[in-house]
Amino acid sequence: DANGIVKMTIKTIQAGLESSTSMENYKSSSILFDVHAIGKLNIEVPEKVKQGETITITVRDENKNAVPNAKVTINGVEQTADANGKIEYKVTTSSLTLKAASEGYVSSEQISVPVEAKIVCGDGKCEAGETKENCPRDCIVCGDNVCDIGESYENCPSDCPKPEGFPLWIIGILLVIVLIAAYYFLVMRKKKGGEE
Repeated sequence: DANGIVKMTIKTIQAGLESSTSMENYKSSSILFDVHAIGKLNIEVPEKVKQGETITITVRDENKNAVPNAKVTINGVEQTADANGKIEYKVTTSSLTLKAASEGYVSSEQISVPVEAKIVCGDGKCEAGETKENCPRDCIVCGDNVCDIGESYENCPSDCPKPEGFPLWIIGILLVIVLIAAYYFLVMRKKKGGEE
């Protein structure tokens, strides 16, 4: 510019750069310099992450300052942090792999975050996170000496007793009733027949 000042933004971290200047009737000059990182990035995520939840991911430097517009790769897909270094992310997978980068900063380490599976009780599958206690419809355990709902002698004979056949005493009572009815019918018929 008119004051002899040159301004340039160098967006990459480099060592051993050289800047030189020359002008007619002046002695030329040069300088060697290094471009250092502003800082190292860190990613903050909640301690517990559950499938189906929306979480806040925050990118900060080593001094705990938020880094605006940082690029965060989440399971291979790049997202951009807002002015506060935050990303709202709906978790749909069973794990998260995250890495942050921003111009002038040393990229974060890649981190992996385990995700607690969403429990969908009643879908007929005993999935991760489901147990006999919190989802008995899906997680029936045959062999635990408890005849659970959904178990029967046919599918779990070790837990459920064999159903009894039709009790004989009921058959006996029914037979006696039929005999009494038949006797009464025959006696009444004979009486009617004798009266005529």
